[in-house]
Amino acid sequence: MEEFKIPSQEDKQSAQETVNSLIQGPDGIMRTPEQEKDRIEGIQNER
Repeated sequence: MEEFKIPSQEDKQSAQETVNSLIQGPDGIMRTPEQEKDRIEGIQNER
């Protein structure tokens, strides 16, 4: 079990930037741009 630590101001900032860069897919699931790209490529590969 990982130890809970209070995020520093820098951690909060980078976490906020990560959240802001997330893409909401048509299925309503939030993903990073990399994950969304993989998902789209995965769909194209299934066809």
